[in-house]
Amino acid sequence: MSVLMIQSRVASGYVGNSAAVPCLQQYGLDCLSVDTVHLSNHPAHGSHRGRQVPPKEVAELIRGISERGILSEVQAIQSGYLGSLEMGPVLLDAVGAVKKVAPSAPYCLDPVMGDNGTLYVEDGLVDFFRTMALPAADIALPNIFEAACLLGRPITGLEDAITAASDLQNFGPKCVILTGIETPAGVTNIGAQGTSIWQIETPKLDVTTSGAGDVFTAVFLGCLVGRGVSFETALETACNFVFVLLMKTKELGKPDIALIESLQHISTTNSIYHVTSIH
Repeated sequence: MSVLMIQSRVASGYVGNSAAVPCLQQYGLDCLSVDTVHLSNHPAHGSHRGRQVPPKEVAELIRGISERGILSEVQAIQSGYLGSLEMGPVLLDAVGAVKKVAPSAPYCLDPVMGDNGTLYVEDGLVDFFRTMALPAADIALPNIFEAACLLGRPITGLEDAITAASDLQNFGPKCVILTGIETPAGVTNIGAQGTSIWQIETPKLDVTTSGAGDVFTAVFLGCLVGRGVSFETALETACNFVFVLLMKTKELGKPDIALIESLQHISTTNSIYHVTSIH
């Protein structure tokens, strides 16, 4: 079983494919990782080196994978940071190529655009995600800021977030997970699958780092595809592991997520925090 992964990679730290590959491998999944950017580190560190991978090069890599005849073995597609609007058609072509030979493979879209009120991609990507990527996706995992960008309206409070998760399903994805909803008690994630909605809350930790969202998506997908568990169980497992990851990162005082130090817990983490059904 394999997952086709189209997103960023860094030489130092753990974001994009650098974070997702180790997680998915823990679930026995082979990773066909195709990088959209090659950077020395996450730009949040203040400086970085590297480049945007030309879309034609990404398309050639995917074509090469296809020519090996292994796209039919793909169990899921995961996309994250694209880096440029020109990468959009390449991504959708890849999704279409997989769906042609493996129609049951879900496309899991993390519409990486920004966080905490800051958009860090070109404006055209917002429209691309809204009008082209979301309709092609089976699962979408925006954070609260990205969901607001996709819907074109602010999302204020938990009840509004629940409505937003359902509204995003109208764009195409059968399942939506809305992350990073801050409440007085902590941080809540909302999961919507059809007419069923779940929520799970964890304490808010004073940790500023990058990559936790990429880990969340990978663990969720690993549970769903590699373990064959239910949507809500995968949601619960991903939330609990990311909490453990952030706790370890805070404990060690690391500038990047403490992924290697936490991986041993990915299959053994007991759920301290549980999903509850809303609808």
